[in-house]
Amino acid sequence: MSTVVLSSGFLAFARHIGVARAFRAAGRRATRLSGVSSGSLIGAMWAAGATPEEMETLVSEMPPIRSLRPRLPFGRGGPGLLSLDPFVARITARLPARIEDLPLPFSVGVVRRSDGACVLLERGPLAEAIAASCAMPWIFGPRVIDGASCVDGGAKDRIFLRPLLERHPAADTVVHVVDASQAGRQKRSGVVDAQLDWAAAHTALTIVRTPRSGASFFSLGDIPAQIALAEARATAALSCRPGPG
Repeated sequence: MSTVVLSSGFLAFARHIGVARAFRAAGRRATRLSGVSSGSLIGAMWAAGATPEEMETLVSEMPPIRSLRPRLPFGRGGPGLLSLDPFVARITARLPARIEDLPLPFSVGVVRRSDGACVLLERGPLAEAIAASCAMPWIFGPRVIDGASCVDGGAKDRIFLRPLLERHPAADTVVHVVDASQAGRQKRSGVVDAQLDWAAAHTALTIVRTPRSGASFFSLGDIPAQIALAEARATAALSCRPGPG
């Protein structure tokens, strides 16, 4: 039984699916999940009880660009060229309405625009929370959650690991970290590494690291190959530290 944390990563859905597959194959059970950006979608599906095959079907059915549309006017509600409204409509049909309706406890990492605070959402509209966590500043318009304008959590914290464990201590924790993009890599990796160092003193910690997806808005690339690589890395990491159940 483990807490599972899925990091941000540009369109890295397939990487996270590979980790879910490895977890299932190893007979491990997640008792709490947390996700940021792309990790929030796969984490929510995992918490909802979706199989890795169902996750793959969802992300494979159309290129990401078809889940987006231009924002007109661009500045209303905050900066951003594209709207995630079609994306929200797609996932609303596949997931429970609210975060607290999920069968497993789930947290979504977002940044609140009013003060730049990193916030873990554990209640509220699920699809909107996922969209907010995926809303890269300036590219996507922010999403409003309970009156607060929110954007991509990965812009400031790619894993939200320390705030999660401070709120919900865990005996065993698995963290999947997708490599950061070149832009801001040193700063973002420093935030991640500091949290991993802290967590190692507070939980039995397993770290799975995978490369960036190489995806774009027009194609997620070779999804089966991305899943297979992540599954292999996760299997190796999990085998080094057998879980408690």
